[in-house]
Amino acid sequence: AVHQALNRRNMLQNSIIFFSADNGGALWRSGNNWPLRGGKSTLWEGGVRAVGFVNSPLIPKASRGTSWKGLMAMVDWLPTLTNVACQTSADPSSSVCNQVKDRQTSKLDGFTMWDQLTTMGASKRHDVVMHLNSKCASVRMGDLKLILGDGGDAGSQGGWVSLDSHGAAVVQEPTSAVQCSPGCLFNVTKDPHERADLYTEWSATEANKETLALLHTFVEQHRQRAHQPVDLPENYPPVCAFMSHNGYWGAWKSSNA
Repeated sequence: AVHQALNRRNMLQNSIIFFSADNGGALWRSGNNWPLRGGKSTLWEGGVRAVGFVNSPLIPKASRGTSWKGLMAMVDWLPTLTNVACQTSADPSSSVCNQVKDRQTSKLDGFTMWDQLTTMGASKRHDVVMHLNSKCASVRMGDLKLILGDGGDAGSQGGWVSLDSHGAAVVQEPTSAVQCSPGCLFNVTKDPHERADLYTEWSATEANKETLALLHTFVEQHRQRAHQPVDLPENYPPVCAFMSHNGYWGAWKSSNA
């Protein structure tokens, strides 16, 4: 319906429509991430690797119907879409457009990825922080993914789960609660299913110790920069407000507050 409405108003030729998952499927709600490990609320690939698609007449014909498998994070969408809007804008020299062109000037965490998406080019992104707090972390640098602490929910949430013909979860390989201490390391390009933990081997190999140290340093650098989340009680006013308005979030303070 949205596509048809844009077309009727002659807006489609200058529009970009994209959909993206925010995380893997919830295994407790028949989410299917097989053959990836884990699911929503875990740090395994089944929880953090997502899919999406882009539809737009602005995509070159040669690239339509193709798949791009470069590394991209959700924070990359803002500069990507803003940059395309600026390229087609009547005022491409506006202050917003000028800021988005330069990642350092804009202080954005994301990269502009439109050229990569539409030409199948190499990703500008080399690393990404997938999760970070005082108890656990998950980061990726190049092909390598490091998990520290709790990998996710206990039990089957950390294993490999498929669905039967009725959509019910079938635990193919159950695992107990996984503690990645001092760490779990995977080459997710060669081993996207996370079956071969390389951490012990790399810790004992002189040639790989430096790379492992870089990953740990990357985590610590971001921990120092990160804002600590605030755990709020369930009776906190904003939570109560959304529960009493049919599940919709809205203003809970007056304009004079």
